[in-house]
Amino acid sequence: MEIKIIDQEELNLIKEEWNGLLKRSGGDNVFLRWEWIHTWWDVFKEHRTLAILTAREEGRLVGVAPLYVDRTGPWGRRELRLCSDELYPDGLDIFIENGREKEVVGRIWSHILGGTFPWDVIVFDHLRKESLLLAERAFFGSYGHSFGSPVNCPYIKMTSDVDGYVRSHPELKRFSLKQKTERLIAQEHIAYKVIEDESALTKGLQDLFLIHDMRAKEKGITTNFTSIDVRRFHGELSRLFLKEKILRFHLLYDGNKAISAVYSFQYKNKVYCYQSGMDPEWKPLSAGMVVMNLAIERAFKDGLEEFDFLKGDEAYKTIWCDAVRQEMRLVVYGRTCRGVLGYAASKMRTALRRVKHVFDRVHPAWRPARNSLK
Repeated sequence: MEIKIIDQEELNLIKEEWNGLLKRSGGDNVFLRWEWIHTWWDVFKEHRTLAILTAREEGRLVGVAPLYVDRTGPWGRRELRLCSDELYPDGLDIFIENGREKEVVGRIWSHILGGTFPWDVIVFDHLRKESLLLAERAFFGSYGHSFGSPVNCPYIKMTSDVDGYVRSHPELKRFSLKQKTERLIAQEHIAYKVIEDESALTKGLQDLFLIHDMRAKEKGITTNFTSIDVRRFHGELSRLFLKEKILRFHLLYDGNKAISAVYSFQYKNKVYCYQSGMDPEWKPLSAGMVVMNLAIERAFKDGLEEFDFLKGDEAYKTIWCDAVRQEMRLVVYGRTCRGVLGYAASKMRTALRRVKHVFDRVHPAWRPARNSLK
């Protein structure tokens, strides 16, 4: 078995092999597709080092670890990370041919820890609890390491038709989605559109970024979804996914003006609901919930198994969902000077949090008094 780091040129050439292996693995996930990783690297590669590992046996691709090295902080700490982690995808991981997991993941960890490329800290975000990278702590257990708090990722298990699903969820039933949908389309003359060609896609993306920004300003939150690089990424990716029949992009229009949208991907019998947006003026008529309802109805009609809202506990997800999975972060500290200092700082932060927790319990009146000093 040969484990090697591939360069940009080789990454450009292995699309079919990459996606073929992904389909033969147990971790097949839209965010591990070649199109997603390659487009991310094309847009975000500046000041980073590609560190994708491939495992081949007699020339046959049997494993891929989509990694890169980034430098952070004033001391230039070298962090080994999973490709595209800054875009907050779910289920990042290495992927390996079914039946070969234990052998290949061990070889990959050996290369990572054995100095194949220099790093100070490993930061693996967005890992499912069943991730291959977490399967055996023995691989990294002799190094200082920590785990982040689990993050909920709610989803719908589609085991019935949409009407039956709504009837079985009282909160959804009380929301009267069918009536609200009929009012918007029949009385307000709102048009429902699903993007199916590139000309409509260009306008649809512009509209999504616009209403997403409007909603963020109305809620007083910051977002990087409409930054130049992220817009470029989705501009390129959405065209690739449209061609592969993976893109599922739903919008509601008042004339030529978009009022709400759901930007999602359909892959392997499930929908990944990646982003949504709504013009705040249409909040009283629940335009956001209506377009989500239409997208979910479409998924039920297509006979899919799951509608995944991805990470986050937003209220609209809680209303819809009947299941949840969790993701977490793994941090491994290297034996370099920067790695040792990072581990010491991590332990100190943990100790300070514990002291604060104990102090808050012993002196419950302390926190309000402190908060009153502004």
